[in-house]
Amino acid sequence: MIYTIKKIQLLYFLLQRLIKFGIVDLVYGISHRKIAYEAMIWQNLIPIECDTIIDVGANTGDVSAALDFLFRPSLIIAIEPNPSVIPHLLNRFKEKKNVEIVEKALSSTTGKTNFYKHEFTPASSIYKIENDYLKKLGLSEANTSTEVDSITLDEVLLQQNISSIDLLKIDCQGSELEILKGSKRSLNFIKIIHTEVLFKPMYENAAVFWDIHEFLMNRGFELRQLHSFSGLGKAIHWADAIYFNTVYQNT
Repeated sequence: MIYTIKKIQLLYFLLQRLIKFGIVDLVYGISHRKIAYEAMIWQNLIPIECDTIIDVGANTGDVSAALDFLFRPSLIIAIEPNPSVIPHLLNRFKEKKNVEIVEKALSSTTGKTNFYKHEFTPASSIYKIENDYLKKLGLSEANTSTEVDSITLDEVLLQQNISSIDLLKIDCQGSELEILKGSKRSLNFIKIIHTEVLFKPMYENAAVFWDIHEFLMNRGFELRQLHSFSGLGKAIHWADAIYFNTVYQNT
């Protein structure tokens, strides 16, 4: 029943795309249903058109692809430090002139940082995960440590000559606050932040929701939504949070 409802919702979403953009979008959405489903979810989360998007923790590029399909932005900067997925990311967007790949870890400082590459790539982080946590989720614990380059978001924007961001998406397994600390100048020009937040610090030294919430509230952002709650057993360990910059009153 739920699957049927999702198919109907997707069909309605694609018919809207057909009316707005033509047959090419309909064909693409049918041929790439995973991306279309992801785009449909984001459409319900983000109420404005987004022309400049930063995807931090891009992994293999699913979110970047969905946001590109949904918004047709002038620029997406996909930031990803994991050497295991970068070749796939580069190949996936090699024909997309509006997508820039930054092969570095975003942080509060520029230089080098340790990075834990997990066999289950979405768990990879600059922080070490709690022992046996992935095993409890039924996932592989296998990982290796490597050194990667780090950069701040402020520096990325300077290098790219960007003066405003419609959407900043962060999914970096515990390093979200470090990234925000390296974005102090950039925060003034960001309309919406969509970030993963932890309620349990399963990564060593990782900030939890309250730390991120206080940081953003003190800088003129307000929390609009918490969604996608997940965890272990009946406990909620992480979710996604959406913050709006109150400077932009129309959002």
